[in-house]
Amino acid sequence: MEKNKIVRFGIVGCGVAGTRHALAISKTKNAKLLAVCSNLKKSAFELASKYLGTKAITFEKMIKSDLIDVICICSPNAFHAGQALQAITHGKNVIVEKPLAMQKNETSEILSLSKKNKVLVSEVLPRRYDKTWSGIYNLFLDKTLNDIRIVTLEQFYFRNDDYYKNSSWHGRKKLDGGIILTQGIHYIDLLYSLVSASLLPIQIKVKDIYIDSTGIQIKKTIGISDVVSSHFSVNKKIIGSINISTAAYPGSSARIFINCRQGSITVTNDIVTLWNIDKVPLPVQGTTGWNEKSVLPIIEDMTKALILKKPLQFDLQKAIDSLEFTLALNKTII
Repeated sequence: MEKNKIVRFGIVGCGVAGTRHALAISKTKNAKLLAVCSNLKKSAFELASKYLGTKAITFEKMIKSDLIDVICICSPNAFHAGQALQAITHGKNVIVEKPLAMQKNETSEILSLSKKNKVLVSEVLPRRYDKTWSGIYNLFLDKTLNDIRIVTLEQFYFRNDDYYKNSSWHGRKKLDGGIILTQGIHYIDLLYSLVSASLLPIQIKVKDIYIDSTGIQIKKTIGISDVVSSHFSVNKKIIGSINISTAAYPGSSARIFINCRQGSITVTNDIVTLWNIDKVPLPVQGTTGWNEKSVLPIIEDMTKALILKKPLQFDLQKAIDSLEFTLALNKTII
């Protein structure tokens, strides 16, 4: 990369996600955080004070500023699509925390406008960069593994009362969207990617996937289902189930099970715990998970893409295809 080329960032939303984006930017070569904004002005000033040369400004000033190249959108879920579209309209590249949008029509608008204005858009799904998942995905992509028959996802988490009380949006249906969009989306994205790779060259269309989902509410102080069960089938070739909860005290591991023609795989918390695959060695493992370093490869990818004038590592259309499957699962919940 050019030694003197700097990609300049702004952050919208200064909570947990915004703080992690700021840290990742500070650790990325050729990247600089210039501005932050938040409806909670105190949090914006506090975050800005931690990074030299960073100012707390308004969102309107941020999207109109000629000094900012990329805007990281770390606000509550319901604002992601609208803020992304505003930023893209003003020619900004954007990195959007998951989910990219909460409605299917919003995903189409983002894709269309980003192409029109020739900007890059990335959704924050850090597990795509994990060695564990990319290794398994590539084995399906190059047909070393094929014909997924069964796939299951289990996420039995626990969120206590403070998780909801200390948040302005978690557990609120219109702002949060539910546990499939907030907690489940990372692993649903991985599941959908593996199924898609398994079926190539056939392209999956979400409208052709049979989906049946249901949900119940354990915590009566929130406005969403906190236990969800979904079942789906693809082309009468693949059967899948997804079970997610944020009310399963004391909480457990996230687990994906895959059965394909060559055998069975179980991945628990991003580490392979079962590899019963004939004549195929276990790929290299390693995970970024969700921690202080998880956003780093996404910031680095955007920075390199802009400096070297090349595409992002992950195509926006594929992210949208996965999100539309996630939205379809969410739509059928009671």
